[in-house]
Amino acid sequence: RAYDLDNYYGAVIATDGYALLFKFTGGRYVEFGRVQNHPAIKRGNATNRVRFDCVGTQLTLYVNGTPILSAQDGEF
Repeated sequence: RAYDLDNYYGAVIATDGYALLFKFTGGRYVEFGRVQNHPAIKRGNATNRVRFDCVGTQLTLYVNGTPILSAQDGEF
């Protein structure tokens, strides 16, 4: 969900099992949470299915059907 280029939510996964949930607000980075070595993230060149839900104030990052990070935020 984005308000503009300086105000949005985002999520990242990496093939080493790392994931991150964050927002930029007024161009300032705010981290909601991170995990490392999560078993739901496939490693190397494997394909991962990523879903990022922003429903009301609930933000949830799914990888391969598994919710791995969530946060509550109502700014945007």
